[in-house]
Amino acid sequence: KTMKLYQMDDALLQYLLILQNEEDGFVLAETTSFEENDEIISNIDATVIITKKDEEEVRIKALEQLPESIRLSRRKEAKKLDSDTLRRFVLSYGYDQKILVHKVREHVAWRVRNTEVLLPMSAPLVADSGVLQVCGRSTHGDAVLLFDAVRWYPWLYGESSAQCINQFAKYTTFFFEVASRLADHPPLGSQGFIILVSMADRPTLLRPIALRCIYAIVRLLDHYPCRLQAVYLLGAPPLFSAAWKIIRPWLDEKTIQRTFFFKNATRNLFYSSR
Repeated sequence: KTMKLYQMDDALLQYLLILQNEEDGFVLAETTSFEENDEIISNIDATVIITKKDEEEVRIKALEQLPESIRLSRRKEAKKLDSDTLRRFVLSYGYDQKILVHKVREHVAWRVRNTEVLLPMSAPLVADSGVLQVCGRSTHGDAVLLFDAVRWYPWLYGESSAQCINQFAKYTTFFFEVASRLADHPPLGSQGFIILVSMADRPTLLRPIALRCIYAIVRLLDHYPCRLQAVYLLGAPPLFSAAWKIIRPWLDEKTIQRTFFFKNATRNLFYSSR
């Protein structure tokens, strides 16, 4: 059974590599007008079509409606995907070929939109807070990120809620990129990262904008399949149980299984015991 699963993964990886060599194989085709900084509302790749022939015809028409600059930039970005990245997508979404291809196309479009923001200076107010830090590596080689909730004031990161969330997402993306690069390199490259969350006993962290920022992190992880090895919540206060009831349904089963609570732990105690 395991051998069959490996063979299936290899077959799907080969399929993605073939699709990558097609001119628009990994180009997301929106059915709505698209602007660089807007979220995609809907796209033809996610639409349920009755026949494969009809689906391809609609996709071709949708591709033709894309601005040429966006289409070309996505083609270029698609060529940058290496086999390791594609394999991680296979491991995460290989249970359904259509979903798998759609996720890769979404990822390419996302990377095009975020190429210029992968620096802390793109979100200066968040960067000044120091809410995220790279702590090095675990004993297994995983990159370790610390999220310090004491420093976290997401409602101060912009003039509107949308701007605050956008700035926080840009900032978090930078650290996910750094952690991924660390995980990819020897001597202890493990392909993944760990997030330590040093909790704070602050009811204001249950404000809607804080929860929306957490949701943004969850969605960001879609673009880093198989990267998250564990989340350790250190010293979670009693009030966090209310937030957890909201957050838990956003997570897939694998992420839930990799989330651990240490009620009385501080970051220093956690470091010394690990």
